[in-house]
Amino acid sequence: MSLYCTLQDLIVYAPPEILEQTTDDPGLEQINQDMITYVITQASDLIDSYVRGRYTVPIVAPYPAMIQDLCARISVYYLYKRQLTRTLPEPVLADYNYCTKLLVAIQQGKINPFPTTSEPTFFASNRSHWADVFTRAAPAGTGQAFQPQVVGAPNTAAGFGQNSWQQYRI
Repeated sequence: MSLYCTLQDLIVYAPPEILEQTTDDPGLEQINQDMITYVITQASDLIDSYVRGRYTVPIVAPYPAMIQDLCARISVYYLYKRQLTRTLPEPVLADYNYCTKLLVAIQQGKINPFPTTSEPTFFASNRSHWADVFTRAAPAGTGQAFQPQVVGAPNTAAGFGQNSWQQYRI
């Protein structure tokens, strides 16, 4: 299990006084580090649940800045949410809703918070189904090599221009 942010990341979105108020159940007048770890774990698990299937989880450090930011913002929401007697501030709720929309966009592949080298590799080909015709094979036992046969480009008369790629029947 990876924790995608730290207490210092949470301080960007909630001042230390708010973090103390939302975590200090025993009344020690200090930030409860165990509670901070708990809400960061919850937020990290939520992020994993969204990106699982598109990316390998847990995400390996160094974490993308967007993931750290989302984790911190969601953690602050969880801190407020855990105290049922405290009114959840509207900006915190709006921020949480925005974060979940970003996670959905990451899940759908519309946003990539990772370096482009982490994105799956896709291959393109100039081959089409009509080119996969086995027309010529060397007779069995003759020791002759297979000679590919060049075929013309399809749809050249349809106004698409001359196809510069050569296609081979195999």
